Amino acid sequence: MNNWDAAEYMILFLVIAVEGGIICSLVAERFRSKALEVIRALEVIRIRNNLMKINHSSVLQSWVEVWVVECFGKKIASDKTERNHRFMEAAAELVQACGMTHDECHQLVDYVYGQVIGEREQEAGGVMIALAALCAAQDLNMHHAGNKELNRIWGAMDKIREKQALKPKHSPRRGATYKEDQ
Repeated sequence: MNNWDAAEYMILFLVIAVEGGIICSLVAERFRSKALEVIRALEVIRIRNNLMKINHSSVLQSWVEVWVVECFGKKIASDKTERNHRFMEAAAELVQACGMTHDECHQLVDYVYGQVIGEREQEAGGVMIALAALCAAQDLNMHHAGNKELNRIWGAMDKIREKQALKPKHSPRRGATYKEDQ
């Protein structure tokens, strides 16, 4: 267990302790104010008020959700079309960086769209497995890469907001023209 894992478990323990109303008996007086600061910060990442479901693999998702809302607001953060476009863009950028050609990408898109539409949770699981396998084959640590990128984008929020403001609404491509909804 590394320091981050230990800190994560300690914070989760403190949050559960607070939820149970027993923090005063668990945390020494000199640590109480710091623990309460940490707990207030964690309130931001509570997803659906269900702390028992937070585990190592969902912490990054929780922080990303906080970042997206902070950067763009709830409306854009919850816009399913926008999230689909940005995910597809990021996936294409990754496979391009790993050597996939334009033609191979188009062949796979045609293949996928020729199949029966899958179930979202199963497909999300498939994406996670495929990403883990791709990262292993490319000698990448996906958790490290994800945390590193999240740290980078927290520091680049203004620049990212500027790009978002220039992007046409409901367009899969940045800078593309589109027809307004009627």
